[in-house]
Amino acid sequence: MINRLKIYGPFALLIILVLLLPLIVMIISSFQAINGGFTLSNYHQIMTNQYYHQAIFNSLKISFIASICSLVVAVAGAWALTHLKEETKNTLITIFNMSSSFAGVPLAFSLIILFGNAGVVKAIATALH
Repeated sequence: MINRLKIYGPFALLIILVLLLPLIVMIISSFQAINGGFTLSNYHQIMTNQYYHQAIFNSLKISFIASICSLVVAVAGAWALTHLKEETKNTLITIFNMSSSFAGVPLAFSLIILFGNAGVVKAIATALH
């Protein structure tokens, strides 16, 4: 039991600090008005403002197109991989597995840190007026 705690404890702490805490702060902030009081006006604005509807539609459209393109490339790559020699196939699979470790969540988190509402770029721009 102690060994599991030594392994999973730091990992759980990292997950809480990096993923859950910012999510909780964002949810709480979404219900706050400019003066700090409770409000639902932020959600009302999202539901009624055409600008937000268009932004959500564009995001979904880009996501769908990116998913379809990725799926086509993945299927073509998987098909091509089945027609290679075993040694070449193992080498390529090793390279693909290593490179896939840097996609998805780590990449998205890095972009959020740089360009998000409270990101580095915005902090620098605010500091420089």
